[in-house]
Amino acid sequence: MAEASREQAASSAAVNSSEIQTRDLIERLLGDTNWNDDDINWVEFLASKIDITNGKLRAKYSNSGEKASDDWIVDPTVTELIGVLMARRLFEAVDDDGEIGLQLKRHNTLFKVLDATSPDWCKPGSANATEIETSYKATLQKPKASQIAVAARLNIAKERVSRTIPVTVLYWEGPIARAYLATMAMMGLKARKLIRIVPSMDIVSGKPVGKWLPKGWRTEYARSVAQRKIHHWPQRLLKTHSDLVESLRATLVRQFGFTARAFDDANRLSALESYAEEIDTIFCEGIGSSALYETLREQDEGPVLFTGGGIVPRKLLEISGLRMLHIHPGFLPQIRGSDCLLWSTLIAGRPSATYFYMAPGIDTGDIIFPVYLPRVTFDWRSERDIKTMYRIIYSFLDPWVRAFVLAKVLDANEDFANLSGTAQAESDGSTYYFMNERLHSAALKQVCG
Repeated sequence: MAEASREQAASSAAVNSSEIQTRDLIERLLGDTNWNDDDINWVEFLASKIDITNGKLRAKYSNSGEKASDDWIVDPTVTELIGVLMARRLFEAVDDDGEIGLQLKRHNTLFKVLDATSPDWCKPGSANATEIETSYKATLQKPKASQIAVAARLNIAKERVSRTIPVTVLYWEGPIARAYLATMAMMGLKARKLIRIVPSMDIVSGKPVGKWLPKGWRTEYARSVAQRKIHHWPQRLLKTHSDLVESLRATLVRQFGFTARAFDDANRLSALESYAEEIDTIFCEGIGSSALYETLREQDEGPVLFTGGGIVPRKLLEISGLRMLHIHPGFLPQIRGSDCLLWSTLIAGRPSATYFYMAPGIDTGDIIFPVYLPRVTFDWRSERDIKTMYRIIYSFLDPWVRAFVLAKVLDANEDFANLSGTAQAESDGSTYYFMNERLHSAALKQVCG
């Protein structure tokens, strides 16, 4: 049974009881010497909850698996006991489904719990700690999938007839949006329309920006503030780690087929007017604002390409006739969730991404084009710290992994406005969550080997 199926089954199993009393459930599972399928479902359920909330559990959950209490369990002993359950599950499922991803996911959850609790039963150098470490290293060394189809590098003709494509770019300032626009420009394409969201609230402090200014001035001021803060790390890394960025740039040209000009275009932060026939600016709180909802509700031509800005509210995705496109940095449905560029690297040895129609849920819409990309490696030096490498990956690699898929779709389809998708079941594949530092380090070293 796939991981997502277990989590779903665990939530479904809760229908048979009124509420899940988390402490009682943990005590029962600890007392059972032989777990049946329902017990395993509950362990996976608890693991998913603690993974999402980074080491914390609610006191109660509803019969559908949602929170039934605003109270968190603050007793560290309870979190420590989850670690015991996870360690047991890890070793009992060592060959489960033969999937490296599931084992790495379990290690990730266990490491989060151990970091939060530092339990006596798993002190460094102890037999338990040694066994967990041995299992983790063995999982990392398992052969990566060899039967996957890998996309060829881009072969974009230098001379192309410029044209406008029937798509609206929902523009949230950032490296991803910039990579998309630079890729389209590289291919001689313009968007029919660009809706630029200018956040009225500071993206760091959450406070109103320039509220003392007249509206027109305030919008431009807020746009410049947001751009400066969003691009702080990419622009800083271009100056302080230019050799690393240049190495990655050369890799994108060699392995993916982008032009160096496209990469430079994206990082130049030029005005947007040359990328679209029409630009609308919405000054609002963000992706969940009523102003954006009303604008999209009146959208009557072509699909909308989402470029970021947070979790898309259900009400936007349920607008009648609206088709919102997204590029997820993971092969759907197998690799859903967060940090999926790195998860894909650990599981398959290379990045992957998927072009799909968005729907309520985590990466669950109709799939248009999923693909594994050519393997990426660039210069790593021992003095580079993990945090710097992580910032470089998400400033300069993740956006272009996504843009590669955009270019493939644009190159292969004349009728870009009516792409067909294949439905996916929510029970298919696995949902991955943010990586623990241990897995971050392993994944980054594979990319930057």
